[in-house]
Amino acid sequence: MSRLRAILGFIFCGGLLILAAPHVIHMALIQIIPWSVPIIVVPIYAFLSYAAFRVFWPHIFPKRQEPAGQEIRHN
Repeated sequence: MSRLRAILGFIFCGGLLILAAPHVIHMALIQIIPWSVPIIVVPIYAFLSYAAFRVFWPHIFPKRQEPAGQEIRHN
């Protein structure tokens, strides 16, 4: 997976929580939708955000590896 693809996936899935959850709560406040919708939808958005973190974050910032043949010696 390329770094750009991982960044876009993270923004898309994490952006659902940041952008859509307040909109859904606002719609419930002004009584366009019932309160049961945000109660169900916001945890789903949170799960998608957490899943995006777990899946895409290691590809955005990979762990550094020591070059082959070089060991750290402790005396």
